[in-house]
Amino acid sequence: MARAIQRAAARGDEVPVCDCPCRRACARGTVAFRRASPPSHDSLDVTVEGFDPVTGATTWSVAVGNAPSLAYGEASPGIAGATTIAIARPDGPLLLDYATGATEAPSPDATFWCMAPAYYEHASIPSTWTDVWQIFNQRGGSLAFICDGQGRAAARLPSAAATRAVGATVGGYAVVATRDGFYGFAAAPP
Repeated sequence: MARAIQRAAARGDEVPVCDCPCRRACARGTVAFRRASPPSHDSLDVTVEGFDPVTGATTWSVAVGNAPSLAYGEASPGIAGATTIAIARPDGPLLLDYATGATEAPSPDATFWCMAPAYYEHASIPSTWTDVWQIFNQRGGSLAFICDGQGRAAARLPSAAATRAVGATVGGYAVVATRDGFYGFAAAPP
């Protein structure tokens, strides 16, 4: 993608500018995937980088260390704000603003919105050569749940910034889809 943008810019073509921060995670270490057990890792070391989509040049770089959620998608990081995520690590969570690369430790009682995959069942229509219905589980997006900095379920509501970031803002409300249904929160402008 970066090369295509570079070629377009070199020709003098108008290059669309993404208003979202571009970032990448680079991981080193060994990950083992085994049937019927969660992935395990050895010597995992993750670095998150911001980059310019036109040149591919790195604009900032943050070493976050042992962060499985960024390395192989074990679980997604908690949503802490419009461009801020809560990265779970064995030595404690870390807040990363992926627009600037700024980091900070969250307060011990901070909560965030984590996302979990949602699945639905659908049946296949029996064909002319069989009368057997088959049921399939299909991934259908993600549902939010309140979590702590390590991705564990929590009860205290996250910040207004996190709620605005995870929800769809409609008529002054942030509407959040959860396992228990939809919830609306008054969403004052940031």
